[in-house]
Amino acid sequence: VTATEFKFDKVLPPGTTQHEVYMSGVKKVVDDVLNGYNGTVMAYGQTGAGKTYTISNVDPNAIGMNTRCVAEIFYQASMDPSHTYSVSMSYIQVYMEMIQDLLQPES
Repeated sequence: VTATEFKFDKVLPPGTTQHEVYMSGVKKVVDDVLNGYNGTVMAYGQTGAGKTYTISNVDPNAIGMNTRCVAEIFYQASMDPSHTYSVSMSYIQVYMEMIQDLLQPES
């Protein structure tokens, strides 16, 4: 068996807060989006690993990444009267090789 080496930018331990997850990597994506780049935040893992909790939780004590990203983008846009912003968002899930649009589940 050949050894495989993996490199990570950061590994977050159990008990990491939603705020710490956001600040450790997602905020950089939002900052790039505000500078005109496309951005993607992706959660990958086995069933029950916490992907939905991390991405879309709405509990005020543990707000998910979607809500944090949208809030930051609209806050920064509101503070910048010298630019016009156009914001679009996709929220999809790939499950059992099927793509599901989570913003329009009926589609």
